[in-house]
Amino acid sequence: MHKGLILAAGRGSRMGALTDDTPKCFTTIDNKCLVEWQLEALNTSDIDEIGIITGYKKECFKYPNHYFHNQSWASSNMVRSLTKAHTWLEKYDCIISYSDIIYPKEVVDLLTSERSDLVISYDPNWLKLWQQRFDDPLSDAETFLQINNRLIEIGATTNDINNIQGQFMGLIKTTPEGWKKIAKHISSYTEDEVNKLDMTGLLKRLISAGIEVRTVAISSWWFEVDSPSDKIVAEQFFSEISQQ
Repeated sequence: MHKGLILAAGRGSRMGALTDDTPKCFTTIDNKCLVEWQLEALNTSDIDEIGIITGYKKECFKYPNHYFHNQSWASSNMVRSLTKAHTWLEKYDCIISYSDIIYPKEVVDLLTSERSDLVISYDPNWLKLWQQRFDDPLSDAETFLQINNRLIEIGATTNDINNIQGQFMGLIKTTPEGWKKIAKHISSYTEDEVNKLDMTGLLKRLISAGIEVRTVAISSWWFEVDSPSDKIVAEQFFSEISQQ
């Protein structure tokens, strides 16, 4: 069995007024909060307990789950939030999820079935979604290269679509052994470096240090909701499904 961890500490300022009173993950898609989409996908997969790492407006969370809290959420990033769940990460296999994405249980199943210590899911058919989200998909997409399901590059800007074999979704599986490697690597950073580091930046540093990051490609739908326009794209998808 696995634990689930949802990184929900940030405000999500790019959502504008939508996050004035609630965290970003309370944005609704098809009449369901983002965090409820995540809870549903995790609860219907091979997950026996879910932890939510809070920060901004933590009092909004009323779900019957375990909670961790990043009190320095306003001056730190995802990696700092993740370290708050060290007590779980050092003991259990964990599925780590961004809180601004939605996905079906099948994506979680893919990750839980992987035996490697550190695995990320990615979308090889990313371009269609990015064309819906952006006038110029390459303005937001980052490099993503893998060989034989091993990540070799991630997170750089590029004008060459051949440098983008997919896009990282914001879902990661770690084992205690995998977290041990990550924690040891993070311990070499300064406090300021940890505070500024996002997850893609961490993955980039890990592979540069020779730590293996495995990849698994998805074939199902998913959405990132990082802006009001992303919300419109996702809502349109579910509206079209309901009319079929």
